[in-house]
Amino acid sequence: MTTLTESDVSSAAVTARDGVDLVAVRRLMSGEHPKPGGHRERRAAARLLDGRPGMSAGAIAALVGVSERTLPRWRQTWEAEQ
Repeated sequence: MTTLTESDVSSAAVTARDGVDLVAVRRLMSGEHPKPGGHRERRAAARLLDGRPGMSAGAIAALVGVSERTLPRWRQTWEAEQ
């Protein structure tokens, strides 16, 4: 089970005030089904998982419920945000 820590939240600049449902992000990261959350939650969970060792693009995409092709596009926007 992958858990969401406070350092994860601060490192990805993911907060509830941004309209992100942190409970849904936790559920997405743990692989709970059915997949909860909307676009913001999926994107936040993917960003948090992207830095974890052993997490391939395919594994992240499967966990958060997006296409594997979506991850490279999201990564580009994350890099631009830094």
